[in-house]
Amino acid sequence: DPYTCFGGCECTHILSIPYNKTIRFVLTSIGEQTHPIHLHGHSFWVVESGYGYYDPSTGVLDKSTNALSCLKNQSDFNNTDNVPCTTITWRDGYKPNITINATTPRKDTILVPAGSYVVIQFRSTNPGFWFFHCHIQEHLLEGMAMIVAVDPKRQKPPPEGFNICDNFIWIPKEFDAKNLTNNPNCPHNDAYYCQCLTQGEVVAVVVYSVVGFFLLAVTPIACCCRYCYKYRKLKKLRVTDEHTPLINDSTKSET
Repeated sequence: DPYTCFGGCECTHILSIPYNKTIRFVLTSIGEQTHPIHLHGHSFWVVESGYGYYDPSTGVLDKSTNALSCLKNQSDFNNTDNVPCTTITWRDGYKPNITINATTPRKDTILVPAGSYVVIQFRSTNPGFWFFHCHIQEHLLEGMAMIVAVDPKRQKPPPEGFNICDNFIWIPKEFDAKNLTNNPNCPHNDAYYCQCLTQGEVVAVVVYSVVGFFLLAVTPIACCCRYCYKYRKLKKLRVTDEHTPLINDSTKSET
């Protein structure tokens, strides 16, 4: 977008990189979003990171790291804080301290905290097309993903007979014919009836239907009858109690 992107940014779906070279990516997150970034086909070293400034009492981000600068030099935006930060560079005079040794962590997924940056490095020794994306589903669906193409000419061919792109070209009639061929139990010639049940499945459906109908119909009647029986029995006991003469107190023993 020329209105929000300037100074060398580009819209990239596929990033081509050479084979067997040291590749370094700088991952940034300027703002309040945190991104777990995952690279398929490779593991990488985390060689540098810089964090934003957080309120120690609340953990809320106060401001982004001062190692990065967000270019806002288009007059259309008047350099206001509402300008989208899409072109990020190192701050003038800042030089990241890139180190790699026996203790450098190696990962295939790295969390880029809000207001921070992470520098990753790997050797491009695995030819092919590899997905590079945020692992938050919403961000992925919004387009936070790309393909890292490592010298595709070196990619090994798929196994013999393996499905590849564009080789599934059935038209509806071919699909219907395939269904008919694979469904000898179906007596109809229309593919829409090809999801036929076997005789055993039909019997099972009928039996379960009858049992289910019986339970639905009989259970309420049985419960009602049981309730009526208990109610009549309880009413009979109450009537009997009302006609039972009370014991005369004078017949009681003094003791």
